[in-house]
Amino acid sequence: MALLSSFRARLLMFVLPLLVGALSAALVLTDLANTANARGLIAGQLAGDADGLTLAVGERSAHLLDSARLLTADFAFKRAYALGDDATLRSAMANHLGRISDGTLMVLMDLDGAARTTLGAPEGSLEAFAPLARAAMADGYGEATGILFLAGRPHQLVVTPLLAPDVVAWVAIGFELDDAFLGRFAARTPGSLSLIAGREGAWQVQASTLPEGLLTAFERDLDLAGRAADRIELGGAEYVMVTRPLATLDGRTLLVVLQRSLNEALAPYLRVRRLLLILFAGALLLSILGALLVARSVSRPVSELSGAAQRVGSGDLSARVMAQGQDEIGLLASRFNAMVEGLQERDRTRDLLGKVVSRQIADELMGSAIELGGEERECTILFSDLRGFTSLSEGRSPVEILALLNRYFSRMTAVVDANGGVVDKFIGDALMALFGVPVAAEDAAARAVATALGMQDALAELNEEFGLTSSAFSRQLRIGMGLATGEVVAGNMGSTERLNYTVIGDAVNLASRLEGLSKAYRVATVVSEATLAAAAHPPALELDRVRVQGQIEIHRVFTLVPPRLATSAFLEAYAHALDLERVGEWGAATRAWESVPAPSMFENLIAVRSDRCRRHQVAPPTDWDGVISWSK
Repeated sequence: MALLSSFRARLLMFVLPLLVGALSAALVLTDLANTANARGLIAGQLAGDADGLTLAVGERSAHLLDSARLLTADFAFKRAYALGDDATLRSAMANHLGRISDGTLMVLMDLDGAARTTLGAPEGSLEAFAPLARAAMADGYGEATGILFLAGRPHQLVVTPLLAPDVVAWVAIGFELDDAFLGRFAARTPGSLSLIAGREGAWQVQASTLPEGLLTAFERDLDLAGRAADRIELGGAEYVMVTRPLATLDGRTLLVVLQRSLNEALAPYLRVRRLLLILFAGALLLSILGALLVARSVSRPVSELSGAAQRVGSGDLSARVMAQGQDEIGLLASRFNAMVEGLQERDRTRDLLGKVVSRQIADELMGSAIELGGEERECTILFSDLRGFTSLSEGRSPVEILALLNRYFSRMTAVVDANGGVVDKFIGDALMALFGVPVAAEDAAARAVATALGMQDALAELNEEFGLTSSAFSRQLRIGMGLATGEVVAGNMGSTERLNYTVIGDAVNLASRLEGLSKAYRVATVVSEATLAAAAHPPALELDRVRVQGQIEIHRVFTLVPPRLATSAFLEAYAHALDLERVGEWGAATRAWESVPAPSMFENLIAVRSDRCRRHQVAPPTDWDGVISWSK
């Protein structure tokens, strides 16, 4: 009974704090994660909405510019201007403005920017049109768009010249960036929009879709918006905030500010959190009951095991316990009986099962004690994968397929052996080779590079032997390889009964990932920067700076260029196109890629890069930093 009571107490003292702590930590971490995630999602959405607002202003300006061009191209309008017929000019302008849904004001300006005829312009704003005229004069087409403050209010304006045939005047059309304009756009976003103008310490709201109560709170903290803070408190609630500057023609500062309530975004999670609290209470109650039941069911067989162990400790190897049930207690009893039998009769048999496929590894194992463990070594790892074998296997028997695969591996293994490498393992139609282990070699990376190029040549010979010439390219065997160099742990891995000499480490994972990238870039090899440097920089093309799955570090990766193809014209043209792509010059980069004089084996790579730039030219990435993240 004392044992039972003690076990119950200890079990409860262990389970309850652990459960309470784990569930509490899970709730807190979930809450923090959801809040952070909600902030990030809102910020991303608001940033997209801000870009959409800028785009909407631009689209509306383009429509106004087309409308202005129609008026200035009208012969009757030009004639009325030449005759100085202001009444006709005003009538024509009013008629044209009435047909334009996007415009609210129109101005006819002299060459110096002085307003001659105005419709809908705020009083006291005529002198403000001069910057618009200056912007048009500076434009090669005599046109300009931009934001001006008229009577203290922001207006989006466009201007186009009146030609007869030289520029004789300017026609401007525009609209006010007011609450109505923001309201039309706000229907497409869950957040609120505001326009503020001024400078630090002296900001003023120009337009807003915030409710009156929140607008008052927002006006008290305008400095936060002016400093581009990422959150603000309105009406006692936190709002995520995104700020974007809008360029003006008169040099004033105009900001568009988007806000969205964090609580509104978190509403679904708050409902889930209440449910989790209920589940937490239920789990705690069930845990207390379960701990008591487990303590009761465990204490009796534990007492029997304790008595039997005491007998064994005193030298009585005939002690046994009854193994009842298939649960952990029953398993423990069976293991105890097996242990006692092992103490009575034990044998020490060690077999090294399996076959060592490399002479170097065999020498390493025979020259040392066979035991689990390894040592840190630097080496180069090569992963290769055969592609196109499925098509070649169609219509063939399993025996023929195995013969073809063995023929391929024999040829590839010969290349590895010729360059001092070690074939570590075969995985399906993939191959893993090591350079620098178990026998150290200073030129291990160079040997791996030579192997990769040699395997490409050997595969080309195999394609010819199989009758897969260039005319049957779609059925040709192709190879994808990944090479990486770094510190690994090399030695005997596995169990005490089955050992395998191999290597593990980040460099192994990286080589495997790079082999997978060869398919994405449609090249035969993808080589890490460390391998290229250790191999004394053989001819290569830089592919990208990448972040592979499972690793945080950013790697520069390359593809090998056979020396016979490494012409300066090709390498220089490739480097020039890559530089343009890196800085986000998508149009220029697309044209540069299309003009690279690439050998046939790199045509697919050039097509991949050209296609990427073409897609980014249509939809430019907003956070381009030249780093590509691969999830496979």
